Amino acid sequence: MLLCVIATIPVVIPLYLYYKGEQKYIDITTLEQVALPPSSVTQDMISALQKHRDLAFSSLNGNDKAEAGREAAKAAVDAQIAKMDGMVSRFEYAGLAETWNQIKEEWGKQTVAINNKSLAADKGWDEQTKLIKQLFSVQD
Repeated sequence: MLLCVIATIPVVIPLYLYYKGEQKYIDITTLEQVALPPSSVTQDMISALQKHRDLAFSSLNGNDKAEAGREAAKAAVDAQIAKMDGMVSRFEYAGLAETWNQIKEEWGKQTVAINNKSLAADKGWDEQTKLIKQLFSVQD
């Protein structure tokens, strides 16, 4: 009996160390899965914002046909913002809430300026490109 206990110790210790090491990978994978939904929403928002940027540029340059598409793209961005609003509060990353609020505020200012046509096309392009870069920082 004593010999069995002594023989199992060299087997149990490496097994425990292996389990402990693999548990780290399981924990990392779990954390990565938590971040997938916000990352997906952010990616969809970037795509919609790029479309809006293109159509706003055309619209501000006098292309009336682009205006209808721009409104649809704006609605898509607004929908992604609404989805992301619910997710941001669940994460406790330093600066995330502040950056997200800045993005929403800037988006609101830009859409008003584009709707009023008080923004030059090239300036609108630059401003929306900056917004896209901020979204990439949120995604990281």
